[in-house]
Amino acid sequence: MNVLRCKGEMTRQEICDASGLSPAATARITSALEGERLIERTTKVTSTGGRPAWRYRFTAEGRFLIGLRVRRNGCRGILLKVESVTGEEILEATKECARLLVQKGKELGMGPVSVGVSVPAPVDKEGFVSKGREIDWSGVAIREILEEVTGLPVHAENDANALVCSELYPGYAPDSLAALILDHGIGLGMLCNGTLVRGANSRAGEMQHFNAFMRAFTPEAEVDGGIPYFVSNLLAIDLQDEVAAPIRLWKRSVEPGDKWGRDLSQLLDILAAMIEATITLMDPERIVLGDFHPDHQERIISDIRSRLNHILPEPRLDISRKGADAVLFGAAMLASQLVDLQSI
Repeated sequence: MNVLRCKGEMTRQEICDASGLSPAATARITSALEGERLIERTTKVTSTGGRPAWRYRFTAEGRFLIGLRVRRNGCRGILLKVESVTGEEILEATKECARLLVQKGKELGMGPVSVGVSVPAPVDKEGFVSKGREIDWSGVAIREILEEVTGLPVHAENDANALVCSELYPGYAPDSLAALILDHGIGLGMLCNGTLVRGANSRAGEMQHFNAFMRAFTPEAEVDGGIPYFVSNLLAIDLQDEVAAPIRLWKRSVEPGDKWGRDLSQLLDILAAMIEATITLMDPERIVLGDFHPDHQERIISDIRSRLNHILPEPRLDISRKGADAVLFGAAMLASQLVDLQSI
């Protein structure tokens, strides 16, 4: 569906080429989607032999799915559009979310005093977002936009940096701490001497560019050896496809068969190498792993520790204190730096 929505009308063969699916899988899926009226046939393509092919188009605009997650402390829900969401739509949703939270805060008391926003991409000190793999916000002035929407001071930060800040609390302010996000991208947040490390170009910790293969350094290398390239190869998908992300391997790893277990093992080897490099360069007090599915936490921690058992002293690997909400808490804590809370 994403291929048809983004590229327009296509034949089954064109869908097959663009998606990396086999011809049999493409035929089966298009028939199923046509039966559910999520795509439809448009025009016949002149054939040089055999049965003429049909072009298909995406027809699921405006459809929504509801997802609910019930837990001991409440219920969280999502209203999910069937079609892929564009960068502009995500920006509008972000602005609307900020408006709703400001209004809710006012209803509960004196109202919010500052805003923190985390973004899965590099963010410079002026609040401008650089191009990332997860959202198409290149050049978006997110800080300025949200300040205009909310009327409040805004701190914009990379999500891995927000994750590492979520670990800080009164009485615990380590000199050296690292946090690794394992989801749609691979990001590293770092505290050194108690200071958040952003780098000269606000790109410190963009670990998806970590070259995991020695062949990537050879003059004849056509592509880099980064994580997106590795995952896209394993899943036989376009490198630019939004699903070329570690989260896809976490999901596939629970499917039957040995192949995905081997693939996940290779990815964990790379993650362990990243963590070993971080330990060598930073010598952090702890390394926190966050922003990946709870069902995979214990296994991933155990598997990474087993790969690093030769390191002395053994690194302390932990799951983020705030779980799935860690990045949100970190963004809010960063926002607190914009105001003097005691004087309010």
